[in-house]
Amino acid sequence: MESMLTLASFHSNPQEMLQLGLQVLVNLRRSMIAAQPLRSPDKSLAALLLAIRTFPDDVHLLDQVFCVVTSYCLSNTITTHPRTVFGFLGAAMRFLSRFSSAAGWTPQCMVEACRFLLHLMGSKDGLDSVVSCGGVSILSQFNRDVMANDAMPPPELEKLLHAMSLRLHTPFGGSEANEGEGNQPPEQQPPDENEIDDEDEEDVMDEDDDEENSDIDVSAIVTTTSP
Repeated sequence: MESMLTLASFHSNPQEMLQLGLQVLVNLRRSMIAAQPLRSPDKSLAALLLAIRTFPDDVHLLDQVFCVVTSYCLSNTITTHPRTVFGFLGAAMRFLSRFSSAAGWTPQCMVEACRFLLHLMGSKDGLDSVVSCGGVSILSQFNRDVMANDAMPPPELEKLLHAMSLRLHTPFGGSEANEGEGNQPPEQQPPDENEIDDEDEEDVMDEDDDEENSDIDVSAIVTTTSP
């Protein structure tokens, strides 16, 4: 399958070979993808990136490709250049941003792309890349689209979105970044009328004490002097 994709993508082979290779990829079991590492990661990942750019409307292909990329990233034998993996970041963002406008796309098909993004956010470079490409607004809008969808979002997707919101310090439920129940400024309560009356009474008593002290006869003060 890797050889077919590479030949079809970079050596001007017939379109039928690329479609056949992608058909084989889509029908692979997830357990097989997780168990079988890529033999030629650089060429295979580049071919997969070209494939999803060529067929951006095939949601099953997109879902399966991100499953392959995530399994590769989670493996202990990563040999490819980080830029090859980060090339899928923009594809994932475009994938999520089209969820509301694409027909027939269900929340279940978005799980692998979100798992891939969450894995990238585990590093500082990955988190900065997600933020710099507008990931905060895209993920916030995607969360609203998923919750408004007729299909019930799978629990796994809800957990992934919650984990990404924690990484980004942004509650996706709010309309703006960094605005949530825990970040709202405390409301200033108007002063109690009883407290105002008590303060006024204290001021009046202080003024009465001052007047009484001013009426004291100086002659009544007895002073003793030594002879």
